[in-house]
Amino acid sequence: MKWIYCIRPKHKAALILAAVFVIILGNNILSKQNINTISSSFSSVYEDRLLVESYIFKLSDLLYRKKITLDKIQSPQELRNQQHILNEYTAEIDILLTDYEKTRFTPEEAIAFKNLKDKIIAIERLEKFLADATSFEKAKYILDEKFNAASANLARLSQIQVSEGKLLNDESKKSIAGFTLLTQFETGILVFLGLVIQALLLASGSLISKPQQKHSLN
Repeated sequence: MKWIYCIRPKHKAALILAAVFVIILGNNILSKQNINTISSSFSSVYEDRLLVESYIFKLSDLLYRKKITLDKIQSPQELRNQQHILNEYTAEIDILLTDYEKTRFTPEEAIAFKNLKDKIIAIERLEKFLADATSFEKAKYILDEKFNAASANLARLSQIQVSEGKLLNDESKKSIAGFTLLTQFETGILVFLGLVIQALLLASGSLISKPQQKHSLN
């Protein structure tokens, strides 16, 4: 470590301060990125996954209640008598679909959601057709098929929420691992700088206290 003795005190201090500054600045930038990633992941889990799962549950419940109501109806006249109840279900379903549509979709989820909306629109059209249908039972059979298809779409959407939630959880774990590694790296660098500072102090002390040799008069 003879190079230590060749560095002037002012240069030594400047180098140490510069190194500390670079480490702290770099750590702050990377830490901020990791924290933003973790925050974004948790926010997405809540807004785009947990809320959506609640929408899916409510949609499933409303469609089930709507189907039960329609199954009990045996004639167009009974349908007209129960229309106000069916309209309430339709209004609640439309609100949930609007809220769901505001969330962030994956490509697969966007396709499944569009299929769900198409099935629900078909159900609403068939309800209106059912009131004037000449073949009431046949129309109800087609309606049952649409309900089953909508339920299958909801089940697929629910599976997507689980898969995406797992991906977001894995992403958060990677960010936390990166943050931990960065902290360990910073600690190692600071320990190294501490050793360098100690060596510089010892070098400075030895230069100051080194006695000058006296020349012989002989």
